Amino acid sequence: MATWIANDVGRSDDKGVITYRGLIFFNTVNSSSSAGEKLAFLNNMEALFITQVNVSSSDRPQATKMWEWK
Repeated sequence: MATWIANDVGRSDDKGVITYRGLIFFNTVNSSSSAGEKLAFLNNMEALFITQVNVSSSDRPQATKMWEWK
């Protein structure tokens, strides 16, 4: 299992798109399961991200880009 904590700041534009920019921290719980092993690379990872949400659309599509901070 992986958990995360994020902090971000968001701004909206006149077209109904909110853009969030922030930092996210990942941690994994020690697990001997195959799922836990597959997520092990996330342990103690930090990443920068940008998320855009179109709140003017009925289905509110969201797109996120993330970059590992090394």
